[in-house]
Formats: sequence, C-alpha cells, structure tokens
Amino acid sequence: QVTGVFCNTAIESAHADRDIAIMKQLVKKRNQVSALKEIFQEIDQNKAEVVNILDLKAALDGKKLSSFMESLGINTEVLR
Repeated sequence: QVTGVFCNTAIESAHADRDIAIMKQLVKKRNQVSALKEIFQEIDQNKAEVVNILDLKAALDGKKLSSFMESLGINTEVLR
C-alpha cells in the first residue's frame, strides 16, 4: 500500500515537473520571439515592415542583433 502511494506520488510529481518544463520552454520561446520582433522593428527604420539584406548586414555589424542571434544558436558569420 505504501509503495503504491509512493509510486503514484512520484508519477504525479514527474508529470508536474514535465508540465513546468514545457511551460518554461514556451515562455522562453515567446520572449525570444518578442525580442527578435523588437530588434527587427529597430532595423526597419522607415517602417516599411520589410528588412532587406543590406539592412540586416548593417544591423549584424552592431553587437545587439548578432549577439542575440548567436544566443539562439544562429550563426551570423554566413550573413556577413
């Protein structure tokens, strides 16, 4: 009986841990997308809602965009 209660508690705890991990990952992704949108809005100086390759390369010369993209695992060297 005690073993069953222990196992059930452990299973419930594992499910809760998994749910928390999923929620944390979703929040992290949402924050990354929000930050990336903000950066691209800064690049789009003329508010055309279009960023061309020259604008992107110029932004990558600054550290903000390249550092952020590198933190996401995106290699920015190929864009320069």
